[in-house]
Amino acid sequence: MNAILDWLTPTRWIVLGVVILAVLASFVGYGEWRANSAEKAEAQRWEVAIGRQKTEAAGLLASETLKVLELERQLGAARAAQEKTDAENAKTVAGLRADLRAKSRAAGGPGLRDPFAAGCGGGGGDTQGPAAAGADGGAADRAQAGGLVSQPLEELLLELADAGDEINIAYASCRADALTIRAPPP
Repeated sequence: MNAILDWLTPTRWIVLGVVILAVLASFVGYGEWRANSAEKAEAQRWEVAIGRQKTEAAGLLASETLKVLELERQLGAARAAQEKTDAENAKTVAGLRADLRAKSRAAGGPGLRDPFAAGCGGGGGDTQGPAAAGADGGAADRAQAGGLVSQPLEELLLELADAGDEINIAYASCRADALTIRAPPP
């Protein structure tokens, strides 16, 4: 054993220590390298999985975007059709109003008659009142004639009918719009 100790000079001790440290360092380095390799492989697997999910998400987003665009197109077409229908309804109501007012004016004043007024009946069952005082039969004052509605009352009734027509048109439009929106998508 002395021969070995004599052979180990301080320089050789240093060299031997460095070699032992190098061997130990290589074992530690190999372990770290192996751990780093496993971590890198795991990180690559996650990156691949995330990349696949991103691709799937992009495809799903594109598909859903196309569906939304199609639904928006359909709603736009339904809106345009409803606006056309609303315009036609308003035109029809305006024509009927004009006809009603024209018939009222053609009658020479108030053309509406009160069906509940005295002397204004379906005929046949009532007894005739006294004969007219003159040849014109009250033509000079038609508003005072039995059963005729006064001009202001006639205007009020026509305005109320106009307002009712506007409400009906708006209701029909809103109802059609609501049914279109609530309809299940194709």
